[in-house]
Order: sequence, then C-alpha cells, then structure tokens
Amino acid sequence: MNLKDSIHYILNKINNNEELAVIFKLYKEEQGSIAYIPIGIISGKLDTDNLTFTSNNKTFNHLIKGPKDYGFAFSKTLTDTVRNNKFIPKIIQERQMLKSLSSFYYIYAKDQHKNPVVGVQSIDDASNIDILYEEELLNYYLRKFPSAKEIIELLKRASGQLNLDIKEISKSLEENYSNKEQSKQILTAIWKHYHSDSSYNIFINGSEITPKREIIKSICDKANIPYYYFSTVEKYEITDIDTMLKKLIKQSDNNLELAENTILVIDNIDKLALTDLSSDSFANAQLNLAKILRGETIKLRYNKHKKVQFDTSKMMIIGMGNYEDEELKDIKINGFTSKKDTRKDSKEKYKPGMLEGLFDNFKMIIQMDNPNLQDYQNYLTNRENAGIINNINFFNNLNIKLTISDDVINKLANYAYENKMSLSDLRETIENMLSIPSFEIAKNPNMYDELVVTSDTILDNKKYILKRKKN
Repeated sequence: MNLKDSIHYILNKINNNEELAVIFKLYKEEQGSIAYIPIGIISGKLDTDNLTFTSNNKTFNHLIKGPKDYGFAFSKTLTDTVRNNKFIPKIIQERQMLKSLSSFYYIYAKDQHKNPVVGVQSIDDASNIDILYEEELLNYYLRKFPSAKEIIELLKRASGQLNLDIKEISKSLEENYSNKEQSKQILTAIWKHYHSDSSYNIFINGSEITPKREIIKSICDKANIPYYYFSTVEKYEITDIDTMLKKLIKQSDNNLELAENTILVIDNIDKLALTDLSSDSFANAQLNLAKILRGETIKLRYNKHKKVQFDTSKMMIIGMGNYEDEELKDIKINGFTSKKDTRKDSKEKYKPGMLEGLFDNFKMIIQMDNPNLQDYQNYLTNRENAGIINNINFFNNLNIKLTISDDVINKLANYAYENKMSLSDLRETIENMLSIPSFEIAKNPNMYDELVVTSDTILDNKKYILKRKKN
C-alpha cells in the first residue's frame, strides 16, 4: 500500500466511512431463477446508483441483477446497524447478521412483466416466502423500473414508508372516481390524521353503490397506510369490538403497535340503529363503538395465555353508512338522539335511532353524491358482492366459463342506473338473469363448458347461450 492509499485508508477509518456488505454465493440455478446463500461479510464501497459494491479492487453486483457467481446485498442495512451499535464489537454483529440470514435462500427471478425481483424463502418452510426489502432497492426500482408498480408497492409496505403525496394521489382519484369533491375530503382527512396529535375520525354517508371503499383503498395503497375493513353486522350477527380488534391484531401479523396505528374502516353503522326487537344488543354495540371512537384503551384476552391492552387513540376510524336524507337532517352536532318510548306497556327502552353523542366523535360527515353510471359500472366490475364475480367463481368451480362481455356489463349498468337500483335490487336482477341457465346447468352439470350472457338476457332470462362440451 503506497502513502496515498494509506492516508485514504486512515481517513476513512477516522471518519467512519467504511461500508459493509453481505456476500452471497450462487447455490443452485434452475429455469428462470437463481438461488443464493450468504457466505461472509466484506468492507468496501457501495455505489447506490449502479447497485455495485467494490472491495479489494473486485466489484460485485447486487442480487437484483442476478449475478452468475457471487453477489451482495444488505450493505446500507448492515453498515447503519454496525455504526449505530458502537458498543457491540463489529465481529459479533457480523456473526449475528450472518446467522440470521443463513436461515433463508435468496432467489432471483423475473415477474410476469419481466421485472427482476428477489424473493426470500425460508429453508425450513418452502411456502414461507417474502420479497427482499432494502432502502436502496426501492430507490433502484423507482429509477430503473417505474413500471414495476406491484413490486414498488410491496417494497413501500415493507419499509413502512408513509407516502402521502397529495398531488399525485388526488390526480389518481380524479381520474378514477366520480365523487371528486368527496375523494378530496377523504384524502384531506387522512392527511390531517397523520399530521395531528389526535385521531381525525370521519363518517362517510352514501349508497353502497358509491365507491366509498374503493377511494379509501386507493388512498391507503398509494400512501402505504395499513387499513382494515369490518362490517358492524356480519351474517346477521353484530360484530363486537373485542372480536374486531382481535382480528385486527391477527391481520397485523400479531404486531400490536402496527394494529394500533392502522385505519379502521367500520361499515354499516346505520344497521346499528336501535330496533324494537333487540334494543339492548344494538345499544351495547353502539356504546362499544363509542369507546374506540373516543380512543379508549380496550382490555382484550387475545388468547388463553395472553392479555393485551389495545390503545385505540392512535388509530383513525372511518365510519360508513347509508342514511336517508330525512335521517341525515337529524344529524346535528351531537349526532342522533335516541328518544325514549313513552308507552307505559313498552318493555323497550329506546325507539329506533342512534345513541345520543355517538357522532360527536366524528370530526367530519362526508355525504357522497348519488350513484351515477360510472359508479354502477365500477361496482359491477370490481365488487365481489355485486353478484357477477361471485357467479364467475361459482361456475369456474363447475369447470364452466361464464362469459359476460363489457358491452353487456355496460348495458346492465345503464339499466340499473336508469331504474335507480339499490344494492339488493342489483343482486336480485343478476340472480334472476342467471336463474334459468343455472337450472339447465344443474340438470346436466357435465354437459356444458360455457354460459354466454347476452344483453337480451338482462330483460329476458330465457335468452342466453349454453355451449356444450365438444365430446
């Protein structure tokens, strides 16, 4: 080593500029994929633009480039970890890192769009596979493969990176959804929640045909915000708060902190209106809902051996329902008022309605526009409970293809829009449309391989095409 190199070496050591990387060796190569295993840690220099690492005059490519012999990964992660743990000897940290990495294979492949991707597969469990996350990898994709949207979204989610780009998301919402003003209100409310010290809960009112759920999903997916959807009533039973929060923890991979910082979408709140038949159970459901709207800590028995305290003050609650205009007039600052039944012989405590003060906990009530033609088209195309997707899946299980062209869907959407159909009306129309051909298939389930629905089928369910199997 000459004097100049020695000075550079000493200066790098003094300034703590030494960078580290994990070196991987090709383990096996199969058609379309290459598997690597970690073999050691080296020091050198990371080139983030080209994703290369140079050590002792030898340059290694990152695993994302599918090197044929040796590659590197985890440079920034390892370097930052070692620097931030100055009191633990570097050699010990390196051994710990290698030990944890050696439980996995690192598999280079290409997705269906020919974008490179590295999967991390457990050695003990072949079904346990995830995407390799590194900060420099995310930046690399954004520069080199902006079309790899699915991989970029996965990397953002893995990084926990909040990406509330208001301009970009707002533009996307305007392009895709008819409720433009309401989309902006929902986006602004989510932005306020993540930039304030207290929860910013909102209530969205409108028909189930409107894209309430789709707007929330679109915002959260683009911003990398975890969200979970629940209905207050599932299969004719009220979803209690304890069950809801337990499911939320489970869906958060048993990460309580992640569950506490999520957006909780609670639909069908209007179905909790007190009824003459079961006011006590519906009232209790409303009281429990009020607890999480107020941000109380809920004590849960998560399982037989574990109790947790769920802090609901960190999460954002987005309530949804479908109140009629007349009912909406009763929503004032203090929400709906439950009027006591004055009949002397009545055993019920309340008339139909919502408990007083429940809506105090929503900062904003957003009224969606009435469904338009685009809403009906989107609903029929994208929602499973609209009836079309469910029926496609049903007939697929019978090895029968259900063909409904875009033209037929558009005509069905037009018919539903002109008749101002509700969700139940729309489902009933679709089931009635398919009832006669379904009966024919049920009589001879092995005779047919395709059911073609035409525009005539919408008004006359005897007009359809059933294609027999060739043999």
